[in-house]
Amino acid sequence: MILEVIMKEFKVIFNPGYLCEMLKKTGLSYQRAEFVSDRPDDVKHQKKKERTGGGYMA
Repeated sequence: MILEVIMKEFKVIFNPGYLCEMLKKTGLSYQRAEFVSDRPDDVKHQKKKERTGGGYMA
């Protein structure tokens, strides 16, 4: 998503491998998105994952 903004705003193609380094040099950081399902049964799986410390596999 940040790469898309860079392309649109600055009209340059930027190598994604250097994105973290560029953000760090400018004093910024990034955060990966977390998948959120819209299926109601996933709440059940999320609770089990929390109870088991994240080692749960569906």
